[in-house]
Amino acid sequence: MFSLNNELQCIEAAEPDVVSVHRSLTGLVIAPENHTKQMCDAFLCVIRDQLEGERVYAALYLSASKETLVYTSTGSFSATPVAERMREALSFLEAMGFQMEPCNLGGSTPLREVIIRTIKVLQPPDPNKKSPSRHPATPASPETIQSISDQIVTALQDSDESATESAAVRAERDWLIEEHAKTATVFATELAKLQGELERLRVENRVLADTTSLRIAALESDNAAADAELALLQDEYEALRNEYMLINGELTDRNSDLQELRGERASVPEPAAPGTESEQLSTALSYTHLAGPEDSPREHQADPGGTEARPFHLDSSLTAVPCGSPDEVVDLRVSFNTIRIICEGGKAQNCSAYICGLERHGSREIYVALYQTEDKRTQVYVPARQPSDAADYDRVLEDAITFADVTGFIINLAYLGGGAAERAKVLQQIPVLGCR
Repeated sequence: MFSLNNELQCIEAAEPDVVSVHRSLTGLVIAPENHTKQMCDAFLCVIRDQLEGERVYAALYLSASKETLVYTSTGSFSATPVAERMREALSFLEAMGFQMEPCNLGGSTPLREVIIRTIKVLQPPDPNKKSPSRHPATPASPETIQSISDQIVTALQDSDESATESAAVRAERDWLIEEHAKTATVFATELAKLQGELERLRVENRVLADTTSLRIAALESDNAAADAELALLQDEYEALRNEYMLINGELTDRNSDLQELRGERASVPEPAAPGTESEQLSTALSYTHLAGPEDSPREHQADPGGTEARPFHLDSSLTAVPCGSPDEVVDLRVSFNTIRIICEGGKAQNCSAYICGLERHGSREIYVALYQTEDKRTQVYVPARQPSDAADYDRVLEDAITFADVTGFIINLAYLGGGAAERAKVLQQIPVLGCR
Protein backbone atom coordinates (compact mmCIF):
# COMPACT_ATOMS: atom_id res chain seq x y z
CA MET A 1 0.00 0.00 0.00
CA PHE A 2 1.51 3.34 -1.10
CA SER A 3 0.66 6.72 0.39
CA LEU A 4 1.93 10.29 0.02
CA ASN A 5 5.06 11.03 2.07
CA ASN A 6 4.91 14.75 2.87
CA GLU A 7 8.42 14.70 4.37
CA LEU A 8 10.03 14.02 0.97
CA GLN A 9 10.23 16.77 -1.65
CA CYS A 10 12.12 14.53 -4.10
CA ILE A 11 13.98 11.19 -4.26
CA GLU A 12 17.63 11.67 -3.27
CA ALA A 13 20.00 9.12 -4.75
CA ALA A 14 23.52 9.01 -6.14
CA GLU A 15 24.05 7.48 -9.56
CA PRO A 16 25.44 4.12 -8.30
CA ASP A 17 22.46 3.68 -5.94
CA VAL A 18 19.84 3.91 -8.72
CA VAL A 19 18.89 0.29 -9.41
CA SER A 20 16.05 0.77 -11.92
CA VAL A 21 13.54 3.38 -13.11
CA HIS A 22 10.10 3.12 -14.75
CA ARG A 23 8.39 6.17 -16.26
CA SER A 24 4.98 6.86 -17.84
CA LEU A 25 4.64 6.65 -21.62
CA THR A 26 2.72 9.96 -21.69
CA GLY A 27 1.66 12.56 -19.17
CA LEU A 28 -1.91 12.78 -17.87
CA VAL A 29 -4.00 15.72 -16.68
CA ILE A 30 -5.09 14.79 -13.15
CA ALA A 31 -5.66 16.52 -9.80
CA PRO A 32 -3.35 14.94 -7.14
CA GLU A 33 -3.89 15.37 -3.41
CA ASN A 34 -4.50 19.03 -2.49
CA HIS A 35 -3.44 20.25 -5.94
CA THR A 36 -5.25 21.68 -8.95
CA LYS A 37 -5.78 19.69 -12.14
CA GLN A 38 -2.63 19.81 -14.29
CA MET A 39 -0.28 17.73 -16.47
CA CYS A 40 1.61 15.08 -14.47
CA ASP A 41 4.33 12.49 -15.25
CA ALA A 42 4.69 9.29 -13.21
CA PHE A 43 7.91 7.52 -12.10
CA LEU A 44 8.79 4.31 -10.23
CA CYS A 45 12.32 4.24 -8.78
CA VAL A 46 14.21 1.42 -7.01
CA ILE A 47 17.02 2.91 -4.86
CA ARG A 48 19.75 0.94 -3.08
CA ASP A 49 19.99 1.79 0.63
CA GLN A 50 23.04 0.69 2.64
CA LEU A 51 21.05 0.03 5.79
CA GLU A 52 17.62 -1.12 4.60
CA GLY A 53 18.40 -2.78 1.30
CA GLU A 54 16.46 -1.60 -1.76
CA ARG A 55 13.68 0.97 -1.43
CA VAL A 56 10.78 1.34 -3.92
CA TYR A 57 9.33 4.81 -4.54
CA ALA A 58 6.37 5.99 -6.65
CA ALA A 59 6.47 9.67 -7.64
CA LEU A 60 4.50 12.26 -9.62
CA TYR A 61 6.05 15.34 -11.25
CA LEU A 62 3.56 18.26 -11.54
CA SER A 63 4.44 20.28 -14.66
CA ALA A 64 2.53 23.45 -13.81
CA SER A 65 3.62 23.85 -10.18
CA LYS A 66 7.06 22.21 -10.70
CA GLU A 67 6.53 19.99 -7.66
CA THR A 68 7.36 16.38 -6.92
CA LEU A 69 5.00 14.14 -4.89
CA VAL A 70 6.72 11.07 -3.44
CA TYR A 71 4.73 7.99 -2.40
CA THR A 72 6.25 5.29 -0.16
CA SER A 73 5.08 1.90 1.01
CA THR A 74 3.44 1.74 4.42
CA GLY A 75 4.80 -1.77 5.07
CA SER A 76 8.25 -2.95 6.15
CA PHE A 77 11.03 -2.75 3.52
CA SER A 78 12.72 -5.93 4.67
CA ALA A 79 9.57 -8.02 5.11
CA THR A 80 8.27 -7.62 1.52
CA PRO A 81 10.36 -8.71 -1.51
CA VAL A 82 11.42 -5.94 -3.89
CA ALA A 83 9.58 -7.55 -6.82
CA GLU A 84 6.33 -7.55 -4.82
CA ARG A 85 6.76 -3.89 -3.84
CA MET A 86 7.45 -2.98 -7.48
CA ARG A 87 4.23 -4.71 -8.56
CA GLU A 88 2.30 -2.79 -5.88
CA ALA A 89 3.84 0.51 -7.03
CA LEU A 90 3.04 -0.22 -10.69
CA SER A 91 -0.56 -1.12 -9.79
CA PHE A 92 -0.81 2.08 -7.71
CA LEU A 93 0.30 4.27 -10.67
CA GLU A 94 -1.71 2.36 -13.28
CA ALA A 95 -4.83 2.85 -11.15
CA MET A 96 -4.35 6.60 -11.73
CA GLY A 97 -4.42 5.93 -15.50
CA PHE A 98 -0.68 5.90 -16.31
CA GLN A 99 0.95 3.38 -18.65
CA MET A 100 4.44 2.60 -17.33
CA GLU A 101 7.54 1.38 -19.18
CA PRO A 102 11.10 0.58 -17.97
CA CYS A 103 13.72 3.25 -18.58
CA ASN A 104 17.06 2.19 -20.15
CA LEU A 105 19.76 3.72 -17.94
CA GLY A 106 22.61 2.73 -20.28
CA GLY A 107 25.73 0.69 -19.59
CA SER A 108 28.51 3.16 -18.86
CA THR A 109 28.72 5.40 -15.82
CA PRO A 110 28.84 8.70 -17.82
CA LEU A 111 25.78 7.73 -19.83
CA ARG A 112 23.89 6.71 -16.66
CA GLU A 113 24.68 10.09 -15.10
CA VAL A 114 23.30 11.94 -18.14
CA ILE A 115 20.11 9.86 -18.24
CA ILE A 116 19.50 10.06 -14.47
CA ARG A 117 19.79 13.87 -14.59
CA THR A 118 16.82 13.91 -17.01
CA ILE A 119 14.58 12.16 -14.44
CA LYS A 120 12.86 15.07 -12.72
CA VAL A 121 12.01 13.34 -9.45
CA LEU A 122 15.63 12.20 -8.77
CA GLN A 123 18.10 14.59 -7.16
CA PRO A 124 21.71 13.97 -6.05
CA PRO A 125 22.21 13.76 -2.25
CA ASP A 126 22.91 16.95 -0.31
CA PRO A 127 26.69 17.11 0.21
CA ASN A 128 26.17 18.68 3.66
CA LYS A 129 24.01 15.76 4.73
CA LYS A 130 25.90 12.65 5.80
CA SER A 131 24.36 9.39 4.72
CA PRO A 132 26.01 5.97 4.49
CA SER A 133 26.42 4.59 1.01
CA ARG A 134 27.50 1.16 0.03
CA HIS A 135 28.84 2.33 -3.33
CA PRO A 136 30.75 5.63 -3.41
CA ALA A 137 29.96 7.94 -6.32
CA THR A 138 32.18 7.62 -9.37
CA PRO A 139 32.33 11.02 -11.13
CA ALA A 140 32.72 10.91 -14.87
CA SER A 141 32.69 14.59 -15.79
CA PRO A 142 35.19 16.14 -18.21
CA GLU A 143 37.04 17.66 -15.23
CA THR A 144 37.46 14.20 -13.71
CA ILE A 145 38.80 12.76 -16.93
CA GLN A 146 41.16 15.71 -17.26
CA SER A 147 42.35 15.18 -13.69
CA ILE A 148 43.03 11.52 -14.41
CA SER A 149 44.90 12.52 -17.54
CA ASP A 150 46.99 15.02 -15.59
CA GLN A 151 47.85 12.37 -13.02
CA ILE A 152 48.91 10.00 -15.77
CA VAL A 153 51.00 12.74 -17.37
CA THR A 154 52.64 13.56 -14.03
CA ALA A 155 53.37 9.93 -13.34
CA LEU A 156 54.81 9.44 -16.79
CA GLN A 157 56.86 12.60 -16.48
CA ASP A 158 58.26 11.33 -13.18
CA SER A 159 59.13 8.05 -14.74
CA ASP A 160 60.78 9.93 -17.61
CA GLU A 161 63.37 11.22 -15.23
CA SER A 162 64.47 7.67 -14.55
CA ALA A 163 67.60 6.75 -16.38
CA THR A 164 66.32 3.25 -16.99
CA GLU A 165 63.28 4.43 -19.04
CA SER A 166 63.37 3.06 -22.55
CA ALA A 167 62.27 4.68 -25.77
CA ALA A 168 59.33 2.28 -26.00
CA VAL A 169 58.01 3.46 -22.64
CA ARG A 170 58.26 7.09 -23.70
CA ALA A 171 56.36 6.39 -26.91
CA GLU A 172 53.62 4.59 -25.02
CA ARG A 173 53.41 7.49 -22.58
CA ASP A 174 52.95 10.02 -25.39
CA TRP A 175 50.28 7.84 -27.00
CA LEU A 176 48.37 7.54 -23.73
CA ILE A 177 48.48 11.29 -23.17
CA GLU A 178 47.17 11.94 -26.69
CA GLU A 179 44.38 9.34 -26.42
CA HIS A 180 43.21 10.66 -23.05
CA ALA A 181 43.13 14.19 -24.43
CA LYS A 182 41.05 13.08 -27.43
CA THR A 183 38.64 11.14 -25.19
CA ALA A 184 38.17 14.11 -22.89
CA THR A 185 37.45 16.43 -25.84
CA VAL A 186 34.94 14.07 -27.44
CA PHE A 187 33.16 13.46 -24.14
CA ALA A 188 32.96 17.18 -23.37
CA THR A 189 31.46 17.87 -26.83
CA GLU A 190 28.88 15.10 -26.56
CA LEU A 191 27.97 16.16 -23.04
CA ALA A 192 27.41 19.75 -24.18
CA LYS A 193 25.14 18.51 -26.99
CA LEU A 194 23.14 16.33 -24.61
CA GLN A 195 22.73 19.15 -22.11
CA GLY A 196 21.52 21.50 -24.86
CA GLU A 197 19.03 18.89 -26.14
CA LEU A 198 17.83 18.26 -22.59
CA GLU A 199 17.22 21.96 -22.00
CA ARG A 200 15.34 22.23 -25.30
CA LEU A 201 13.10 19.31 -24.33
CA ARG A 202 12.44 20.87 -20.93
CA VAL A 203 11.36 24.13 -22.56
CA GLU A 204 9.09 22.29 -25.01
CA ASN A 205 7.56 20.29 -22.17
CA ARG A 206 6.83 23.43 -20.16
CA VAL A 207 5.23 25.11 -23.19
CA LEU A 208 3.16 22.00 -23.91
CA ALA A 209 2.02 21.78 -20.28
CA ASP A 210 1.02 25.46 -20.22
CA THR A 211 -0.80 25.17 -23.56
CA THR A 212 -2.64 22.06 -22.41
CA SER A 213 -3.74 23.73 -19.18
CA LEU A 214 -5.07 26.74 -21.09
CA ARG A 215 -6.92 24.52 -23.56
CA ILE A 216 -8.48 22.51 -20.75
CA ALA A 217 -9.67 25.71 -19.08
CA ALA A 218 -11.12 26.96 -22.39
CA LEU A 219 -12.91 23.65 -23.01
CA GLU A 220 -14.38 23.67 -19.50
CA SER A 221 -15.61 27.24 -20.06
CA ASP A 222 -17.16 26.27 -23.43
CA ASN A 223 -18.82 23.26 -21.81
CA ALA A 224 -20.38 25.41 -19.10
CA ALA A 225 -21.71 27.85 -21.73
CA ALA A 226 -23.13 24.96 -23.78
CA ASP A 227 -24.86 23.56 -20.69
CA ALA A 228 -26.43 26.93 -19.98
CA GLU A 229 -27.62 27.29 -23.59
CA LEU A 230 -29.04 23.76 -23.53
CA ALA A 231 -31.00 24.52 -20.37
CA LEU A 232 -32.40 27.67 -22.02
CA LEU A 233 -33.41 25.74 -25.14
CA GLN A 234 -35.10 23.10 -23.00
CA ASP A 235 -37.12 25.80 -21.23
CA GLU A 236 -38.15 27.30 -24.59
CA TYR A 237 -39.10 23.85 -25.87
CA GLU A 238 -41.32 23.21 -22.84
CA ALA A 239 -43.00 26.60 -23.30
CA LEU A 240 -43.65 25.93 -27.01
CA ARG A 241 -44.91 22.42 -26.26
CA ASN A 242 -47.38 23.74 -23.67
CA GLU A 243 -48.56 26.37 -26.15
CA TYR A 244 -48.98 23.69 -28.84
CA MET A 245 -51.02 21.48 -26.49
CA LEU A 246 -53.28 24.44 -25.66
CA ILE A 247 -53.84 25.33 -29.33
CA ASN A 248 -54.40 21.68 -30.26
CA GLY A 249 -57.03 21.36 -27.51
CA GLU A 250 -58.83 24.44 -28.79
CA LEU A 251 -58.80 23.10 -32.37
CA THR A 252 -60.17 19.76 -31.18
CA ASP A 253 -63.03 21.51 -29.38
CA ARG A 254 -63.83 23.60 -32.45
CA ASN A 255 -63.84 20.54 -34.72
CA SER A 256 -66.22 18.79 -32.33
CA ASP A 257 -68.54 21.80 -32.48
CA LEU A 258 -68.27 21.75 -36.28
CA GLN A 259 -69.23 18.07 -36.40
CA GLU A 260 -72.29 18.76 -34.26
CA LEU A 261 -73.27 21.63 -36.59
CA ARG A 262 -72.94 19.37 -39.61
CA GLY A 263 -75.19 16.81 -37.92
CA GLU A 264 -77.84 19.48 -37.32
CA ARG A 265 -77.68 20.62 -40.94
CA ALA A 266 -77.89 17.06 -42.22
CA SER A 267 -81.10 16.52 -40.23
CA VAL A 268 -83.01 19.22 -42.21
CA PRO A 269 -85.95 17.45 -44.00
CA GLU A 270 -85.72 17.39 -47.77
CA PRO A 271 -88.08 16.08 -50.48
CA ALA A 272 -85.83 13.39 -51.92
CA ALA A 273 -83.09 12.23 -49.59
CA PRO A 274 -80.24 10.18 -51.09
CA GLY A 275 -79.57 6.69 -49.80
CA THR A 276 -76.41 7.23 -47.66
CA GLU A 277 -75.48 9.47 -44.76
CA SER A 278 -72.69 11.17 -46.76
CA GLU A 279 -75.13 11.93 -49.58
CA GLN A 280 -77.54 13.47 -47.04
CA LEU A 281 -74.70 15.68 -45.76
CA SER A 282 -73.82 16.71 -49.33
CA THR A 283 -77.46 17.57 -50.13
CA ALA A 284 -77.76 19.56 -46.90
CA LEU A 285 -74.60 21.50 -47.85
CA SER A 286 -76.10 22.30 -51.27
CA TYR A 287 -79.27 23.61 -49.57
CA THR A 288 -77.13 25.77 -47.34
CA HIS A 289 -75.49 27.18 -50.42
CA LEU A 290 -78.86 28.07 -51.98
CA ALA A 291 -80.66 29.42 -48.91
CA GLY A 292 -80.09 32.96 -47.72
CA PRO A 293 -79.28 33.79 -44.09
CA GLU A 294 -82.95 34.37 -43.28
CA ASP A 295 -84.51 31.72 -45.53
CA SER A 296 -85.91 28.49 -44.17
CA PRO A 297 -85.38 25.11 -45.84
CA ARG A 298 -87.61 24.75 -48.86
CA GLU A 299 -88.39 22.10 -51.40
CA HIS A 300 -85.50 21.73 -53.85
CA GLN A 301 -86.73 21.24 -57.42
CA ALA A 302 -84.81 20.64 -60.63
CA ASP A 303 -83.67 23.77 -62.49
CA PRO A 304 -84.11 23.36 -66.26
CA GLY A 305 -81.69 26.23 -66.93
CA GLY A 306 -78.85 24.57 -65.07
CA THR A 307 -78.42 27.38 -62.48
CA GLU A 308 -79.42 25.19 -59.53
CA ALA A 309 -76.62 24.18 -57.10
CA ARG A 310 -75.88 20.49 -57.42
CA PRO A 311 -75.19 18.38 -54.36
CA PHE A 312 -72.08 16.20 -54.25
CA HIS A 313 -72.32 12.62 -53.03
CA LEU A 314 -69.76 9.92 -52.29
CA ASP A 315 -68.96 7.56 -55.15
CA SER A 316 -67.80 4.42 -53.31
CA SER A 317 -66.70 2.81 -56.60
CA LEU A 318 -63.84 5.30 -56.92
CA THR A 319 -60.64 5.09 -54.88
CA ALA A 320 -58.99 7.99 -56.74
CA VAL A 321 -59.89 10.76 -59.18
CA PRO A 322 -60.22 8.91 -62.54
CA CYS A 323 -57.69 10.58 -64.84
CA GLY A 324 -55.73 8.65 -67.41
CA SER A 325 -52.81 11.10 -67.84
CA PRO A 326 -51.61 14.44 -66.46
CA ASP A 327 -52.77 16.14 -69.66
CA GLU A 328 -56.42 15.52 -68.66
CA VAL A 329 -56.10 17.75 -65.57
CA VAL A 330 -57.21 21.27 -66.54
CA ASP A 331 -57.97 22.67 -63.08
CA LEU A 332 -56.61 21.82 -59.61
CA ARG A 333 -57.45 23.36 -56.27
CA VAL A 334 -55.93 22.27 -52.96
CA SER A 335 -56.99 22.98 -49.38
CA PHE A 336 -54.64 25.22 -47.43
CA ASN A 337 -55.53 23.48 -44.17
CA THR A 338 -56.40 20.02 -42.84
CA ILE A 339 -59.51 19.25 -40.79
CA ARG A 340 -60.14 16.39 -38.40
CA ILE A 341 -63.46 14.87 -39.50
CA ILE A 342 -65.20 11.51 -39.45
CA CYS A 343 -65.39 10.13 -42.99
CA GLU A 344 -67.93 7.49 -43.90
CA GLY A 345 -66.91 4.03 -42.75
CA GLY A 346 -63.86 5.31 -40.86
CA LYS A 347 -62.60 6.93 -37.71
CA ALA A 348 -61.99 10.60 -36.97
CA GLN A 349 -58.73 11.73 -38.56
CA ASN A 350 -57.09 14.65 -40.36
CA CYS A 351 -58.19 15.17 -43.98
CA SER A 352 -57.18 17.50 -46.80
CA ALA A 353 -59.43 18.44 -49.74
CA TYR A 354 -58.77 18.56 -53.50
CA ILE A 355 -61.00 19.85 -56.35
CA CYS A 356 -60.00 18.42 -59.71
CA GLY A 357 -61.26 19.53 -63.12
CA LEU A 358 -60.72 16.99 -65.91
CA GLU A 359 -61.26 17.16 -69.68
CA ARG A 360 -61.94 13.72 -71.18
CA HIS A 361 -63.54 12.68 -74.46
CA GLY A 362 -64.40 16.27 -75.36
CA SER A 363 -66.26 17.09 -72.07
CA ARG A 364 -65.24 18.43 -68.68
CA GLU A 365 -65.85 16.82 -65.27
CA ILE A 366 -65.57 17.98 -61.65
CA TYR A 367 -64.47 15.80 -58.70
CA VAL A 368 -64.05 16.61 -55.00
CA ALA A 369 -61.62 14.28 -53.17
CA LEU A 370 -60.92 14.01 -49.43
CA TYR A 371 -57.55 12.45 -48.56
CA GLN A 372 -57.31 10.74 -45.14
CA THR A 373 -53.75 11.42 -43.98
CA GLU A 374 -53.62 8.58 -41.43
CA ASP A 375 -55.23 5.73 -43.42
CA LYS A 376 -53.76 7.01 -46.73
CA ARG A 377 -57.21 6.55 -48.35
CA THR A 378 -59.13 8.76 -50.77
CA GLN A 379 -62.89 9.33 -50.87
CA VAL A 380 -64.19 10.83 -54.13
CA TYR A 381 -67.39 12.96 -54.26
CA VAL A 382 -69.15 13.61 -57.60
CA PRO A 383 -71.96 16.02 -58.54
CA ALA A 384 -75.46 14.76 -59.28
CA ARG A 385 -74.78 15.59 -62.93
CA GLN A 386 -71.45 16.46 -64.61
CA PRO A 387 -71.28 19.81 -66.53
CA SER A 388 -72.82 19.92 -70.00
CA ASP A 389 -70.86 22.90 -71.36
CA ALA A 390 -68.27 25.54 -70.38
CA ALA A 391 -70.80 27.77 -68.55
CA ASP A 392 -72.20 24.77 -66.69
CA TYR A 393 -68.63 23.76 -65.77
CA ASP A 394 -68.07 27.11 -64.04
CA ARG A 395 -71.32 26.71 -62.04
CA VAL A 396 -70.46 23.18 -60.92
CA LEU A 397 -66.94 24.31 -60.00
CA GLU A 398 -68.48 27.02 -57.78
CA ASP A 399 -70.69 24.37 -56.16
CA ALA A 400 -67.61 22.20 -55.49
CA ILE A 401 -65.78 25.13 -53.88
CA THR A 402 -68.86 25.90 -51.75
CA PHE A 403 -69.05 22.22 -50.73
CA ALA A 404 -65.43 22.38 -49.49
CA ASP A 405 -65.88 25.79 -47.84
CA VAL A 406 -68.95 24.68 -45.87
CA THR A 407 -67.04 21.61 -44.70
CA GLY A 408 -64.36 23.95 -43.28
CA PHE A 409 -61.60 23.79 -45.90
CA ILE A 410 -59.78 26.85 -47.24
CA ILE A 411 -59.32 26.24 -50.98
CA ASN A 412 -56.42 27.68 -53.02
CA LEU A 413 -55.77 27.46 -56.77
CA ALA A 414 -52.75 25.24 -57.51
CA TYR A 415 -50.11 26.24 -60.07
CA LEU A 416 -49.71 23.45 -62.65
CA GLY A 417 -46.38 24.63 -64.06
CA GLY A 418 -45.27 26.10 -67.36
CA GLY A 419 -44.41 22.91 -69.25
CA ALA A 420 -45.21 19.22 -69.49
CA ALA A 421 -42.28 18.14 -67.29
CA GLU A 422 -43.02 20.71 -64.59
CA ARG A 423 -46.75 19.89 -64.75
CA ALA A 424 -46.08 16.15 -64.30
CA LYS A 425 -43.79 16.93 -61.35
CA VAL A 426 -46.54 19.00 -59.64
CA LEU A 427 -49.24 16.37 -60.20
CA GLN A 428 -46.92 13.62 -58.90
CA GLN A 429 -47.28 15.21 -55.44
CA ILE A 430 -51.13 15.04 -55.50
CA PRO A 431 -52.14 11.79 -53.69
CA VAL A 432 -55.76 11.65 -54.94
CA LEU A 433 -55.06 11.42 -58.69
CA GLY A 434 -55.31 8.08 -60.46
CA CYS A 435 -52.61 9.05 -63.02
CA ARG A 436 -49.79 9.32 -60.46
